[in-house]
Amino acid sequence: MIYQQAEEAYDYLLEKAAEYHIDVKWKHFSPYTPPGSSYEYRRVVMNLNWHRPKEIIFQFAHELAHVIHGDHGTLYIITRLLPVKSQLNIRQMLVLLNY
Repeated sequence: MIYQQAEEAYDYLLEKAAEYHIDVKWKHFSPYTPPGSSYEYRRVVMNLNWHRPKEIIFQFAHELAHVIHGDHGTLYIITRLLPVKSQLNIRQMLVLLNY
């Protein structure tokens, strides 16, 4: 039952993304690389390897909301706390946001 609800929520969010002309990319990053979004490019990039998979649907909704509501905010990440590989994955995600 919970799986079905999550699947329905996922489908709903994909419909919202299409309705608002938001491109969604699902990529494999380090388990600690957070998802991101860009209002300017109308894009959301999600991490399929997130270390807490049950959070992905909530992250997806969160990132979509940034684009739908026109958030032009800055990506705040404390890079000194992240391993070098995670920092590189964040840079890769930023490149994908601009793709």
